[in-house]
Amino acid sequence: MARVLPFVGTRYNPKAIEDLSAVMAPPYDVITPEMQKEMYERSPHNIVRLILGKEQVDDDEYNNKYQRAGSYLREWKGNGTLIDDPCKNFYVYQQEFRTPDKKMHVRTGFFAAVLLEDPDKGMVRAHEHTFEGPKADRLKLLRSTHCNLSPIFCLYSDPGKETDALLASVTAEEPPRTELTDSDRATHRLWLMPNAAKVKKLSSMLQDTEFLIADGHHRYETALQYCREMRSKGEGEKAEAASYAYAMTFLTNCESEGLVILPTHRVLSRELGEGVEHDEVVEDLSQFFDLQPRQVDLKKTASEGVRLCAEIEDLGRRTNAFALVLPGGRGYLLSLKPNVDPASEMREDVPAAIAKLDVSILHEYILAKVWVGNPEIELDDRDIEYVKDPGAALKMLGPPTFASGVFLMNQPSMEEVREITSQNLRMPHKTTYFYPKLLSGMVLRDLSAPW
Repeated sequence: MARVLPFVGTRYNPKAIEDLSAVMAPPYDVITPEMQKEMYERSPHNIVRLILGKEQVDDDEYNNKYQRAGSYLREWKGNGTLIDDPCKNFYVYQQEFRTPDKKMHVRTGFFAAVLLEDPDKGMVRAHEHTFEGPKADRLKLLRSTHCNLSPIFCLYSDPGKETDALLASVTAEEPPRTELTDSDRATHRLWLMPNAAKVKKLSSMLQDTEFLIADGHHRYETALQYCREMRSKGEGEKAEAASYAYAMTFLTNCESEGLVILPTHRVLSRELGEGVEHDEVVEDLSQFFDLQPRQVDLKKTASEGVRLCAEIEDLGRRTNAFALVLPGGRGYLLSLKPNVDPASEMREDVPAAIAKLDVSILHEYILAKVWVGNPEIELDDRDIEYVKDPGAALKMLGPPTFASGVFLMNQPSMEEVREITSQNLRMPHKTTYFYPKLLSGMVLRDLSAPW
């Protein structure tokens, strides 16, 4: 059975939507209430109404955001706002973007329908844990819309870059069907690949290739659960080949230069700093870490963030490294001393491969034992805010947040991700951030479309 197939995509009709950037949105799990409100106001057809609709006070079992999403989808397809392509395609998707250090990158991959398998039991690997709440939410939405509204993001390894060359031949042939720039000034381009010979070749190249879920773990497990539900109902003559047995997935080569993993920095709440003596923290950290003092100019948070990240990246080539910045701009570069075993300070059930990660050392030792002084404590999102931009993280040391401390992190390497997944392990929460996020709205996959 083919694992990677073309599909009939559903896209916004450029004749009906003058400004396509007005109807796109990031993945649902990064949309704040403020962003949701802005996207509602930006366009009555913004895809946020489908992927993360507003809740209403009179919502009930029969009238709620999931039912409204299904109604919007049917309405928009009925009035021509959304249209189905006339044939099956792979959809080549390219993102051109800058990272916080101002370097330009280009990431190219393609959207396909990928056969669903149990993560870690087949040829699909997961690297992060999932939570029941988000999966229940996404399952209700999938039941109501019967549509893959947003893609799952998967990686594969192609050191020879043969797939890259094939995709490049498509982007060189003609201008993109869709091109737009988002609010982060990233450019998004989409090409259709209907050529049967190229489709067959690309599908064949990836037939026996292992995929690693980079982003969209909840959506993947939701699609798998929905597939099981449909099979139990006997939907489709050949359930194993039915449309619901596949999920819309963005596939890209992890060997490509455009693959970027950014760190996720940790901002400690004001409450988490109550009673913490900074001098004692620094003294305790000096047992395991070499500390280099740094005075950080909090009036220049953007440039200071880039500078500190460059310094810890250099240190991180040799050992685990962090930057700690306290209110007022008092800062330190932390690098793990030679011959120190961080696992000795962690719970016994932490696997060795996980214990080596920066995030594990930070949460299991630095925060739990040194900062809080309680190895049994469980910190949540009220205690720690996860921030992608180092300058934005440093800015939160001042008003209105008045954070008690900021830890700037190094990005995990692709080698670390591979090592973890090869052992059927999952990384801790907020370890990886594959940048940039995929836009929702570039293409949808209606499971009712011809298959």
